[in-house]
Amino acid sequence: MEKRVNPCLATVLVGDNPASATYVRNKHKACDEVGILTKDLKKICLESDIIITGVGNREIFKLTPDMVKDGAIVIDVATTRHEGKLSGDADYSEIIEKASFASPVPGGVGPMTVAMLLKNTVTAAALSRGIDIKRMYQN
Repeated sequence: MEKRVNPCLATVLVGDNPASATYVRNKHKACDEVGILTKDLKKICLESDIIITGVGNREIFKLTPDMVKDGAIVIDVATTRHEGKLSGDADYSEIIEKASFASPVPGGVGPMTVAMLLKNTVTAAALSRGIDIKRMYQN
């Protein structure tokens, strides 16, 4: 079975940092130049097998179950306070009813981020002292 993939760029700019606005504007311009357009975010999400969201502002964006295709994978990398609790762009309990996998917030990608940060710190320290890191990661 052949499956058609249509690349897209969907962005939500949070804040008013001029450098971020320029970066996003340039990404949109580059996508327009090669014919990649994003018009309907909900439609694109419904066609997606994997959704990665990281807006971190529920007033601007919330990923809802009606935006998730049955069996899709949702990776929520956002962190925000919502109703006094730490949360992401989606409510895990709502999304998991449609998704085959969803990362919870807190406890989803955060521990992996910390683990990789620690690994990189140890690697940098070893390299700065001339320690052979290849031996460190054997096994």
